Amino acid sequence: MYASKITHRGEDRIKVAFPKNDLVLKQLKQILGLKWSQTIKAWHIPYDKDSFNQLKAIFPTIEYEHTKQLKKDVETPKESEPIHYFPSDDSCNLMYYGKRILIFMKPNDEIIKQFQSFKGVFFDSNKKAWSLPNSSSNIALLSFLFKNKVNFLNKEMVALAPTHHQIRIPNTVKIVITPHKTFQIYLLYDKNVHQYIKSMALVSWNSLLKCWVLPHTEQNLLHIKTYFESLNYRIELSTEKEKKLIPKQKTEQKLQLPPAYLQQLELVRYSKQTIKTYTSLFVEFVNFIQEPDYTVITEEQIKAYLMYLVNRNVSVSYQNQAINAIKFYYEKVLGKARKIYAIDRPIKEKKLPTVLSIEEVKAIINVLDNVKHKCIVKLIYSAGLRISELVNLKVGDLDKNRMQIAIKGAKGKKDRYTLLSEKILIDLRNYYIQYKPKEYLFEGQFGGSYSERSIQITFKEACRKANIKKKATVHTLRHSFATHLLEAGTDLRYIQSLLGHESSKTTEIYTHVTTKGFDQIRSPFDDLDL
Repeated sequence: MYASKITHRGEDRIKVAFPKNDLVLKQLKQILGLKWSQTIKAWHIPYDKDSFNQLKAIFPTIEYEHTKQLKKDVETPKESEPIHYFPSDDSCNLMYYGKRILIFMKPNDEIIKQFQSFKGVFFDSNKKAWSLPNSSSNIALLSFLFKNKVNFLNKEMVALAPTHHQIRIPNTVKIVITPHKTFQIYLLYDKNVHQYIKSMALVSWNSLLKCWVLPHTEQNLLHIKTYFESLNYRIELSTEKEKKLIPKQKTEQKLQLPPAYLQQLELVRYSKQTIKTYTSLFVEFVNFIQEPDYTVITEEQIKAYLMYLVNRNVSVSYQNQAINAIKFYYEKVLGKARKIYAIDRPIKEKKLPTVLSIEEVKAIINVLDNVKHKCIVKLIYSAGLRISELVNLKVGDLDKNRMQIAIKGAKGKKDRYTLLSEKILIDLRNYYIQYKPKEYLFEGQFGGSYSERSIQITFKEACRKANIKKKATVHTLRHSFATHLLEAGTDLRYIQSLLGHESSKTTEIYTHVTTKGFDQIRSPFDDLDL
């Protein structure tokens, strides 16, 4: 492939000669002013600095000829002449292809299953290559999957590289908050400053954007701002609009859970839900790392997985549970030191719970026709139960004499008593006569406890029928129970006991969602004479 200066129809142009290849042509078409000449049987672009720089950026290995006029007897390259893009080893070749990336590689089922889960990926049969969206996150994940054995066949167009955040003024730093729970740091090179940022946990360098990337937590952001303020830097803060996120990798669970992991979880008597959460998260972690020997996994690999979770925009709770699942294996099963986990945990969001009004709860119950479903919703709301507590209720846990419900082995392995409503006893008697439960109060079709998923589906459908616009879940009934008790004048200490909260601070959240007292407050806007 080569380029040369020509004069075509009285105008200086740059001719680009190459064997017929759709991939090359698609790349070339990114240059404005590209034309095909039937006379010289070649493509040509404007003879100017911008076009020339774009050509060099797209095809860095192109050769240049300095002839002013193309010889008429130059043979046209054979159409069948191939251009070889496939590597001979276990590496991969990447080609920028407009807004996409093409992956040329030897067949490898394990790696293909990994990046097949990327959003927007497909196999292009014409080009014999995998195609996926062009993003720095995708390139970083590909680099990780191929253990940095990645070769670029061309360079991305300069025009495509984002430069609007680049800093050209000394002692200035720009902090860009992204919608992916990360923030980017742009500044001119300073050895000491870069060494300091590099020492922070979960930090990474984005070679495409030329910036440092950190998880967006209040602690990290405050720490960085304080640091640059101490250096008398001018700080620019901005926020980016939402972009597409990295989806969860739907990989085949090739690496399995170590038997010792499950045994240790059972030995310390973690709840079934905690065991289920920890085991699934640890299996996800080891299958992301793809290292059969779990004992040699490094801190950098753990950080790479956590950054992958950040880019997936998982909840803070999910990320904290993932850290706990990893810590449990290396600290409790293998007995390793905790120094490997010098990782800043994300700050938990202080979100207020969704609360239904009494009228909305009534509307949901009224649309339920099934006796069992109606009793389930009524009991959860009237007693402030968690869904796990409801499905584990036994027939003997209801005390009709003391009008109490015994909740046994609830969250944190704590027992407690909560209210048994007088009104619901009538519904429960009718339900008992019709269904005749043997062990659990609410049993499945073939015995055993009732399915939590079935309750969730039933409640969601009831909300739809009742035209509830709020994002309500079954747990919203528990929040509504506590809020309505508080609004009725019940002491917060009793509500804490009924809900089974260990700390009063947990129960105090309902003071922020109650409407009690709001009717006594008048907005100053109402006093404006408009």
